[in-house]
Amino acid sequence: MGLDAPAMENPSEWTVRGNKMAKDAEKNSYRRFILFVAGFFILVLGVTLILIWWKDLVVIFRGALGLILALAGLFMMYAINKTK
Repeated sequence: MGLDAPAMENPSEWTVRGNKMAKDAEKNSYRRFILFVAGFFILVLGVTLILIWWKDLVVIFRGALGLILALAGLFMMYAINKTK
């Protein structure tokens, strides 16, 4: 056998490793399922809140757009003042 071949003297070690890998796979699949359920719940909650608070969100977007435009105008005036 090659140098990288597993030792044949202790075959029970392989069954222990196999069971551990199976348990790890079960843990990972359970964790992924829980994360999927939690993510789906948060997604539905977020979409619901967006729909409920749509009018308020439009007001926030308009306010943010106004603030951004005001700052852009201020920076443009500053740039014009610096180029004199």
